[in-house]
Amino acid sequence: MKVCLVSIHPRLLSGQINSLVGLARGLRDRGHQVTLVTAFAETRLYDPDRIYGPEASAGILLSKLVRVVRIVRRLQEAAQDADVVQMNLPTPSFSIIGDVVQALLRRPIIVGFEAQLPATRDLLGSRMVAAPQFYLPQLLINNRMTAGASRFRAARYVVASRLQAAELGTFGVSPDRISIIPNVIDLARIREDFDPDAVQLPIDSPLISYIGHFNHVKGVDVLIRALPGVLERYPTARLVIAWSGLGPREPIRRAIKEAGVRERVQIIGRVPVSGLLRQSDIFVLPYRLTIGQAAYPGLVLEAMATGVPLVTSDLPLLRELIEPGQEAELARPEDPHDLARSIVRLLDDPGRRHEMIFAQQRLMHQMFDPEHLVQKYEAIYDRGIAAYSSCR
Repeated sequence: MKVCLVSIHPRLLSGQINSLVGLARGLRDRGHQVTLVTAFAETRLYDPDRIYGPEASAGILLSKLVRVVRIVRRLQEAAQDADVVQMNLPTPSFSIIGDVVQALLRRPIIVGFEAQLPATRDLLGSRMVAAPQFYLPQLLINNRMTAGASRFRAARYVVASRLQAAELGTFGVSPDRISIIPNVIDLARIREDFDPDAVQLPIDSPLISYIGHFNHVKGVDVLIRALPGVLERYPTARLVIAWSGLGPREPIRRAIKEAGVRERVQIIGRVPVSGLLRQSDIFVLPYRLTIGQAAYPGLVLEAMATGVPLVTSDLPLLRELIEPGQEAELARPEDPHDLARSIVRLLDDPGRRHEMIFAQQRLMHQMFDPEHLVQKYEAIYDRGIAAYSSCR
């Protein structure tokens, strides 16, 4: 089968791009011909050192539109002999792009959505005041009004979660056109390692880590404000933050100063994800909301695939994936005291940490086996091709 995989995502360091690369690897391993159409050269997507390269800015709205038009033009050429095209879009607000591509190409189009639409109430108030540069675009673009402009004409739709599937149903997409397939993990990414001596990680004290952006929605400041509560119990604990380079750094610096934890926090640059995870006693992802990222969040899956005790936020999307206290500890969002209690609870109990890693491995085997997920995609492609052929 000849498959064309497409993403309009503007950032190389993203869960959607990592998942796309994982799917492409899996399809090729099973003998399919795969063409990747993204904002990046395919050689960059597969480069083991891609995390160290420059990261393009998402840009203003006009530049984003220009980027999408260029990708669609490249897609028209790349898809000429494809049997099926899978186009991954951020949210249903962008589904009109799938409608346009379906009209332009005489091919079955499978549209996948990276994330769900945010609730307007979640974007307003103190969050909007704290980070309007992040939440205002979400409010203006990722909303039900924009999504409602689409006719949802693609052959089929693919989402990772039940929450997303239910959301699509509210726009009139029939359940028989929606498939739920969890994210495909790029296993090559989590096999990468790094030299802990290169960044001088602590080896004789509890190591708590965070990896990712500094966007307000990620809650890194909440983790910093939780650290004093951890230090009361474990005064030698260290927090290592591997910053992607994206998101404002000043709020994080300010939080460190206000919490009085400058000596216990180490901010490093980009490193291979699983390399740092394997060095960590606890990995923390203190999301305020599960918007603006893959569903399920890629770092949550990569942490569980690596096998590391995990603390994250008690949010509806993560509740689909995690049984509290089993695959991860779930703390109340934006509550540094509860976050500190969750971290201390795991540090206090080595047996609990061991059981958590076992539960993670079980979940990854049951839900996220890459070959099994690729087979599901093959079935969707076959159904999309058959449905498109019957309508011609």
